[in-house]
Amino acid sequence: MRTASSSALPIVLGSFFVFVTAGCANGSTSPPDRTDAGRVDSGGSCEPACVAPEACVAGRCQVSVVDADGDGVSAALDCDDSDPAVGDNVERVCSGTCGDGVEICTAGEWAACTAPTDCDCTAGTPARTIPCPRCGMQRQTCVGGTWVDEGSCEGAGACDPGAMEAGTACGCGTQQRTCTTACEWTDFVCVGDCFCGDGSCNGAETCGTCPGDCGMCAASCGDGTCNGTENCTSCAADCGACPASCGDGTCDATEDCTSCPSDCGACPATCGDASCNGTEDCASCPGDCGACPPVCGDGTCDATETCATCSDCQYGHLGTGRNGDLCPGVPENTWRCVTSTRTGTPQVSQYCRGGVWGTYNLDPRDCAACVCSYSTACDAL
Repeated sequence: MRTASSSALPIVLGSFFVFVTAGCANGSTSPPDRTDAGRVDSGGSCEPACVAPEACVAGRCQVSVVDADGDGVSAALDCDDSDPAVGDNVERVCSGTCGDGVEICTAGEWAACTAPTDCDCTAGTPARTIPCPRCGMQRQTCVGGTWVDEGSCEGAGACDPGAMEAGTACGCGTQQRTCTTACEWTDFVCVGDCFCGDGSCNGAETCGTCPGDCGMCAASCGDGTCNGTENCTSCAADCGACPASCGDGTCDATEDCTSCPSDCGACPATCGDASCNGTEDCASCPGDCGACPPVCGDGTCDATETCATCSDCQYGHLGTGRNGDLCPGVPENTWRCVTSTRTGTPQVSQYCRGGVWGTYNLDPRDCAACVCSYSTACDAL
């Protein structure tokens, strides 16, 4: 026996094998309601009669899809669908009244037995040959008016047509070869191998190669899909890098010491940043730290300083000046000592009267005394 030559795929349903065939009956791709001649419903029978491998089903000729004995040959092509040893293209020994012969199953039908029907012969009749098992030929001669075998069956092939031989395993199936009608073995082919879509997760199939049989793979980092509980933190490979955020421990391109000191560190002290920090003080950065308080010895007689408390005031506001300079806002009779810009005198004493500085003595004998301790001795007016 051998498997059917159609493209059907066997599926086990209970104790029966059912073949799913591609296309429609008779190999046609027409829809099931076609109206081929001789293929219409006529009360449960088909006229004209169906031709193998088709069978009459519900008034239509259709390819049989039943394989009761599970030998891989559909019932329409099987000469005995109850015996897995008998399929299509099988031969068996048959006997007649005049000897043995063979009969061959072709497309579900047994051919006539080749046993001779003429038993008698006439002396002198030339020898004849008749078919014998395994595609051989048997020579017979006429002896005493009867045909008698001479020798054994000659030219027999390697196997009985339809015989099947199993080989080694192949995937989920088995290597098999079948004997042809010429009594020669075919090449081994893998029968019953598993395939993606057969409903079973077997062989080398995985959820990645055959999710239809094995189910969808569970989410895993590195599978190229950001799914399940994955995110940019737990699986950057699938979900991509997380956007920069202050506090992630990395000073990213959009962050700096001002916007994110926790990642980038504190900014270095800079005069003008409105914060008096680092090495800044009132002297180096009055804009951030404020003006320094008056300090005796800075050369300026400030408001809180006097001749008695600070040497900055002993000579007044030393600088340059001339007779007639304005002194708006200066208390009346305030004295000062300056270097005259007009006469070049080293020092002159002046007083503020009527909003104007007037030179009192071009060469004062005691300018310091007049500035810090005014008396009538200083005033010749």
